[in-house]
Amino acid sequence: SQDGTIWIWGSNRNGQLGTGDAVKSYYETPYQLNITANGVPVYFTAVEAGNGYTLAVDDTGRLWAWGRGYTAAPALVGDGLPGGGKVLQVSAFDGSAAARTDANQVFTWQVPAGADAAATAPAAVSLTALGAGAVVDQVAAGQEHYLLLSGGKVYAWGDNSRGQLGRAPGTALINGPVQLSLDPIYGSETFDKDITFTGIAAGEGFALALDNYGRVWAWGDNTYGQLGRFFIGNDNSDMETPHYVPMPVRINAGTVLGCEMLDKSYPGVDASGDEIQVHVKERDPIVMIAAGARHALALSQSGHVYAWGDNSKGQSNLAEDAKWSSPRLLKDQVRQIAAGYDSTLALALGAPAAEGSDPLRLYAWGDNEQGQLGNYRAEVNGTPVDQDNTVNRLESGAMDSTADYMTRVWPF
Repeated sequence: SQDGTIWIWGSNRNGQLGTGDAVKSYYETPYQLNITANGVPVYFTAVEAGNGYTLAVDDTGRLWAWGRGYTAAPALVGDGLPGGGKVLQVSAFDGSAAARTDANQVFTWQVPAGADAAATAPAAVSLTALGAGAVVDQVAAGQEHYLLLSGGKVYAWGDNSRGQLGRAPGTALINGPVQLSLDPIYGSETFDKDITFTGIAAGEGFALALDNYGRVWAWGDNTYGQLGRFFIGNDNSDMETPHYVPMPVRINAGTVLGCEMLDKSYPGVDASGDEIQVHVKERDPIVMIAAGARHALALSQSGHVYAWGDNSKGQSNLAEDAKWSSPRLLKDQVRQIAAGYDSTLALALGAPAAEGSDPLRLYAWGDNEQGQLGNYRAEVNGTPVDQDNTVNRLESGAMDSTADYMTRVWPF
């Protein structure tokens, strides 16, 4: 929350909620977790949920962990990370974890799936490939692969079985960061040559990047349409080359087009329902991206949330479609987004609690088998659910990835 406390809900079968007990296997509604050190309350600035475990960073830059691979109660990870730097960011997906420190170091480690297996010790990643003086801006953990953002460039390493490192599938495992090669060509459209990246997100076997023009790029596994390739040929082929993901263009309150290429005309429908040709001159830049296991999210500058990819649990809210290979508008007036393994969260404006107030409320939809939507329900839900909590803030990146049954833990 805004005061640095952590609220939890969802599965607790591995102790990932940090309650220190195994009596309750899951929590259906948000529950405040009180963490102390030597009797003094501890406050947090970041938190991440992995597959059965949770990572958190306190306001002094120390790393905490609990759940699978750790203890059932929140505890500090050793005596701190090697190098003595304060942790600035953590990222987790399934059994892969990463951290970035103020000493410009990156650490990665694994949390094995075995019930009694301990998490491995964080190991420093060589940043030689970044060049002298390069500063790491963000890290993202995927399933056995990692992304790193530095100086507008994206680097990747780890597993490449689906082309998620930007290399042809089958390329040998890459043990350290290698710069991503960007193909600036989409169809017959040539993009600006000065593209740099401002954000990254990693899913189960695919990756996303956000560029300085507010455009989304995707590569890797495309089994569920998570690369958004509908307008480049509607198939589910994996792609090792990053490609631009066109976002819908809003023509009016009731019409959305399926492409946003500028200075071109497209068939559309006006407010009366008449067919027209629409010349697209303006676009709504994307400002935030998130990746679930097999679905992707994007948030625009005007507060629109788009989703594409897997919808088997209702996580993309695409009616009855099991998957969709182009972005679809889900909700507006949204300020932040996050993706769980098979669920989606959005921090959006809700009904004002009082005149003049501007409350942010947390909405969740998707898989709810273990109460991970926080609304008592135990079925798949494809409709955004207001958790009936007035939310002050959702930390960006706090829910980039989760895992089995999507335990959700973060400040709000």
